[in-house]
Amino acid sequence: MFIMEQKCSQDRVFSVFVDEPLKIHYIKEIAKKISLAPTSVKNHLKNLENQELIQKKKGERFVGFIANRDNKNFLFYKKIANIIKIKESGLLDFLIDSLYPQAIILYGSYLKGEDIESSDVDVMIITDNKKQIDIKRFEKILKRNIHLIMEKNLKKLHEGVKTEVTNGFVLYGRLKNE
Repeated sequence: MFIMEQKCSQDRVFSVFVDEPLKIHYIKEIAKKISLAPTSVKNHLKNLENQELIQKKKGERFVGFIANRDNKNFLFYKKIANIIKIKESGLLDFLIDSLYPQAIILYGSYLKGEDIESSDVDVMIITDNKKQIDIKRFEKILKRNIHLIMEKNLKKLHEGVKTEVTNGFVLYGRLKNE
């Protein structure tokens, strides 16, 4: 479904629902946002609706479309889209170049594809480096706040966070058993 660099127009339509899953979206609004003809948007919406990834919902004046967050396929594709967005945003390369980490782990709702507009991106960085870094530009690109935890190892983490991290997705390096 997703193509690196050159996204097909259906992926661009789907990305609107990935970024704002709780919002009701309308054909003209989507067309303007992604610079695609309304007729093409309408066709892609019909296809996404047939796959039950989105559903129609009555808005204030018109019928719009909203993400179907109860659909396991929507969550799966959103999870993949989120991981791709992390890579394409440049955040991963920036963290590697700035902090020389042993590992970078994505965890939490963003990894699960369950994030909403007010969610943050949870990232654990295993590093000796305590350098302060500015990640605001990546927050703007990802349209989410980024919550970074930097530790030498997992030992100092609260058990709940440690469990989340060990069940997370390793974006870089590897997680050692500690």
